[in-house]
Amino acid sequence: MMVQLMYGYRIKNGGFAIVPEEAEVVKQIFEGFLNSKSRKQLSFEIRMTSAKLKQILNFTGYARGDVYPHIIKPEDSTTARAKLKYTSNPVNRKKKSITPPQNFYHGILKTQFNDPYEQAEYLYSLIQTEEEIYGQS
Repeated sequence: MMVQLMYGYRIKNGGFAIVPEEAEVVKQIFEGFLNSKSRKQLSFEIRMTSAKLKQILNFTGYARGDVYPHIIKPEDSTTARAKLKYTSNPVNRKKKSITPPQNFYHGILKTQFNDPYEQAEYLYSLIQTEEEIYGQS
């Protein structure tokens, strides 16, 4: 059986040993992700690609302790993988609400009308043709 060497471990005496500095980073990743930080936020803070973070969050070996020594609690691994699966699904992603601009002519309006029809007429009067702006070509 071939086992992949994951971040946080090194080979020592024919087995896997924890690299303490990398193990702390793994703990930070899981803690941050479980405390509502996005992969994008974490990748910026930890300076690691989002794809690498996803690989770390999906790796069950950090919690099992069979082949690899465990670094995190099994329940943290299970919760992180469930959350990752949920947030990776495009259907579940938060849609950015687009707020249309409210003040199209902010700063150039000289007159405000209470009547919306008068206001619209005034706004349309501000529209200029290319000839009015650039002159006859």
